[in-house]
Amino acid sequence: MILQVSGRTDICALYPKWFINRLKEGYVLVRNPYNKQQVSYINISKDVVDCIAFCTKNPQKIIPYLKMIDELGYKYYFMITITSYDQDIEPGLPPKLSIIKSFINLSNLIGKDRIIWRYDPILLNKRYDIEFHLKMFEKMCQLLFKYTNIVIISYLDIYKNIIGKFNELSEEEIIYLSKHLGAIAAKYNLQIQTCSEKYDLEKYGILKGSCLDKQYIEKLLGYSLEIKNNRNRSNCLCLASIDIGAYSSCDHGCIYCYACNHKIVKKNMLMHNENSPLLLGELNDDDQIIKRTVTSNKKRQLQLNIF
Repeated sequence: MILQVSGRTDICALYPKWFINRLKEGYVLVRNPYNKQQVSYINISKDVVDCIAFCTKNPQKIIPYLKMIDELGYKYYFMITITSYDQDIEPGLPPKLSIIKSFINLSNLIGKDRIIWRYDPILLNKRYDIEFHLKMFEKMCQLLFKYTNIVIISYLDIYKNIIGKFNELSEEEIIYLSKHLGAIAAKYNLQIQTCSEKYDLEKYGILKGSCLDKQYIEKLLGYSLEIKNNRNRSNCLCLASIDIGAYSSCDHGCIYCYACNHKIVKKNMLMHNENSPLLLGELNDDDQIIKRTVTSNKKRQLQLNIF
């Protein structure tokens, strides 16, 4: 099983102690976002978790717990999103230089092969125009290329909760940006790839990739996986995974976020109890707990005894 922590909320930055408590207990409860009375019981012991994929915009608060995660026997890697936006777009994040310092610190601790930089989503407006992105992307490459091998980009998708806030990028804008971003990444010997993008950008040096990449994770683990791809999103090549986060529970306040109704985030976060098996709140009497079947996806090699 690939454990995603988390595409729904920033557990690393906001709920690290809760996550460590769940690893110690060996299980987690996850409320179905589309059926509130349905709760999944998920075994997250090291025997079934092949890899933890941490997704965060600020890894600083999880770093003190990494030694404990190592001692518990889990394998993991990080995807850290660092964009060029200011607080008009990402109001709840610390200064980007602070996040970059945490990125470098983390890379020095666990190795550059286990940390991926995400520069996404790429959006355009009067302030953040094409030339701004190219300038800032190169500056970030200069700071980060020694501490990672991979940068993932994506262009803003207009989800229903952000309709009217941003315009969708035109194909011409995407091609122009891709041509130059690919050249900049090559200059710093960074493998640049997309995630969940419909465009074929390989002629600009940009691979069609994924965040939960089979080849990357297998190399990290040192063994092959028997696992299917995620089929929930079009153009997504990511491996199937289990996300233990909860929607609308992150106060980074990113205006482009698909996973947050910002009006209810504060209320939801007040429900958090680091000792609860649920990220938000407690079990109710009418909740239905369903034990999910989870196993390691390690490929079993056929053993032949020769007499």
